[in-house]
Parts: sequence; structure tokens; C-alpha cells
Amino acid sequence: MNLVELAQVSKSFYKGFGVSQVLKNINLTVKQNDFIVLRGENGSGKSTLLNLIIGVLKPSSGQIKLMGLPPDNSSSKIGLGVVLQDTQVPRKVKVKELVNLLRSYYPNPLSSEDILNKVSLAHKEDAWATDLSGGQKQRLYFALALAGNPQLLILDEPTRNLDDKG
Repeated sequence: MNLVELAQVSKSFYKGFGVSQVLKNINLTVKQNDFIVLRGENGSGKSTLLNLIIGVLKPSSGQIKLMGLPPDNSSSKIGLGVVLQDTQVPRKVKVKELVNLLRSYYPNPLSSEDILNKVSLAHKEDAWATDLSGGQKQRLYFALALAGNPQLLILDEPTRNLDDKG
């Protein structure tokens, strides 16, 4: 099974009295073990494409399959981990509590210890998630994307706020 399939996908947005076409006739197949980097200028549609794949947006035309299902089907997301460009964490939740909350949504999650060690946040497990530095928050978002032991990771600007070590 392909993890992602796009066939002739286009996306337009209505602006005022006009239409702005952001994506036109995109075809893409992502298989297990593929590593794909989307590059392009600001505003070229990279985040729009990722939001279409995960079902946040609907295409204007064409078909999208995520894990063999339409991306708006909740079952398509069980094997998916995502770090979006703009993310916030809830207030008054500690790092490990938040990781465990996300883990609870999945049938085969990674352990919280493995996740926090993988992203170098084990020493911050009892810290308030909102008190983390920018780079530590970015590591937390990656930890949350790993929580369900995903088959597919989608990362939109994953290195934002990270130092060289991150």
C-alpha cells in the first residue's frame, strides 16, 4: 500500500472577486521508506500541499489517498505523525503528560521514555510545556508526532527554532 497518493490534485483559493490557483495537477506517490523534501519559495504551496494530504484542506479537484483512504477519514490518520508549521501546546500541561495524552490516542504507541529520550527532552518531562524554549517546544512537537509510532511523518518546517544540536 502507498502511504500517500495524489492524482491530478489542484487547489484554488477565492480572494475577493478573484481566484488564486496555488497548486495545479499535482501527482505524487509516497511509498514506505521514501524520504521527500519539498522545496520552494515562500507562498509556493508547500504547506497547502501538506494540509491537503493530511485532510485539513480539501482539493479543488483531483483525488488524495492517505494510507489508502480519503484523508478526511479518521482511520487514515492512525499511522500518521505531523508537525505543522504553526503549533501551540495547551496551558497547564507538563511535557510528559502531553506526550502520554497523545500516546493514548493510538493503538501501538512508543513509550514516553523512548520518545522523550529520542528528542532529548527526558530532563524536561516535569516542566510545563508552555515554559519550554522555542527549540525545546519544536522538539516537543516532534515528540508528539512520534507518539503513535507512525508509518509516515509529515514535518512542515521541522527545524524552525532548533539549534545545531537539535
